[in-house]
Amino acid sequence: MTAPAPRSLVGIFLAVLGGLAPSDAQIEVWHIGKGGLTWVSQAETQIGALDVDGALQPLKLQAGENLIELLRASGQRFLNGQPRDFILGGQPRAWSNDGFFNQISGPLDLIDGDPATSSSGVFKTAQSQAGATFFWDLGAPFPVNRIRFFPAPNDDAFVKAFELRVNDGENFNDINRPQYEVLRRVEVNRESTVDIEFAPLQGRFLQLLVLSKTVFNIAEFEIYGQGFVPVASYVSVLHSFGGPVNYGRLRVHATQLGTGAASAAIQMRTGADDSPLAYFRRDRDTGRQEEVSAAEYNTNLPRRSLYRQDPDTGELLEELDRADYLTQPIEDQGPVPDFVKGDIR
Repeated sequence: MTAPAPRSLVGIFLAVLGGLAPSDAQIEVWHIGKGGLTWVSQAETQIGALDVDGALQPLKLQAGENLIELLRASGQRFLNGQPRDFILGGQPRAWSNDGFFNQISGPLDLIDGDPATSSSGVFKTAQSQAGATFFWDLGAPFPVNRIRFFPAPNDDAFVKAFELRVNDGENFNDINRPQYEVLRRVEVNRESTVDIEFAPLQGRFLQLLVLSKTVFNIAEFEIYGQGFVPVASYVSVLHSFGGPVNYGRLRVHATQLGTGAASAAIQMRTGADDSPLAYFRRDRDTGRQEEVSAAEYNTNLPRRSLYRQDPDTGELLEELDRADYLTQPIEDQGPVPDFVKGDIR
């Protein structure tokens, strides 16, 4: 569970040469990390990685440290609502199976570090509260060894029976939903503050299932662990230099924090536009294909293209719109090739 030799990335520097001629060329530097832009400000996804004094390193939990607070301090803000893709990691999330509670962003009140904000009276109605369920997605697997939750101050309506479940972020069912394992089942609880410690395990998804029918209130849900995350990753946003440039020096400053078998991989990708995809349209009859813009791919395809043809040779001439095509003599109306959405490279 603990990486013996994590690496700390102090900074990434990318120098480029812009301009049309040497006389007007200027050097621009994109600098992330110590002395430059913050890692969080340039992150598209930041999973299990923490900015420590300007250096990016795998997140490490000290004994007794609240993981939710550590994520918040690193700039990884919890989002309200379940992810569209459970397998794909990303920003941490919280949600419940109660639609109204989700609408008012109630799940976020349970992890904001403020005991004064809570579920209030949402789960204090006359109906049975058994079956109320709360979910937390940490965005990546973390070493977890303790869970704690409690009601608001001076509120004696606490959860009387419950089941805690966990998923390691690797096991999913046939519809790509987490397969949970029971961590602890308590059918009679007399403590307003539930504090459960267990052997360290890898956890990404956590679930609290309420078994008691009585009303309850939850103010805070806390998750604790100890050690380094098993895997950390960072992907920056797409950075534009505003025009064509020649890449110069790429410099990465990294420091190994100890000895061991840990490793780090760094990749850079470049392109002429802001998309990693290339779009094509293909003629079903001839197999000929041509590259098109994303706008044409998304807007104009699939479509049927109309051409004027040479009535003697059958050679296709200019492409026409529908109105002009219909005004042509029959012998001048070319075949109608059917273009379909083609390959995405």
